[in-house]
Amino acid sequence: MKALGFSSLEFKGLRAFSLVEVTAALGIFTTTMLLLVGLVPTGVQSNRDTFDDTQAANLASLVVADLRSAGSIGSKDSPILKFNVGNLHNASDSAFPVRRTYYFSETFDPSASLDNHTSGVGSQYRADFIIRREAPTSMAPQLEVNLTVSWPAQLDPNIASEQAAINGQYSIFFTIPNPNAIDE
Repeated sequence: MKALGFSSLEFKGLRAFSLVEVTAALGIFTTTMLLLVGLVPTGVQSNRDTFDDTQAANLASLVVADLRSAGSIGSKDSPILKFNVGNLHNASDSAFPVRRTYYFSETFDPSASLDNHTSGVGSQYRADFIIRREAPTSMAPQLEVNLTVSWPAQLDPNIASEQAAINGQYSIFFTIPNPNAIDE
């Protein structure tokens, strides 16, 4: 009876990878995996930047809609910011330009101060706007607004020493129609 086991004759027709080939394949696989893992922080940062850019654009849209709706809803105050836009249309020329800063949490909860949010969450975004009158008359058809949303909220984009530390900034120019203007 033949003993159980393998003899060298049984493997003659089979081919296998050599130790050098296996080592080379493992080296290539390891190098590729390290390169791919190295891309993860770049992807995460890109995702974070895109999220902040989108949030800033959404916040700017909210502020634009809020300020524009003040005159059309029959109130002089904007519904979200409670900013009195109606009185600006009748203000004297010496009142311009009007500068305001609002701070917003991640949920767009507005506040006139850095940490005074009803949600209890700190400020994430800063919205600075400058309002100018289109013409030197109270019957100007519209007010011009330059809005800049920046983050983090603690830094002022108008101070040169803080500009380098700002993570991002989104600017938009828009107008607020004057409901008191006379159509010609």
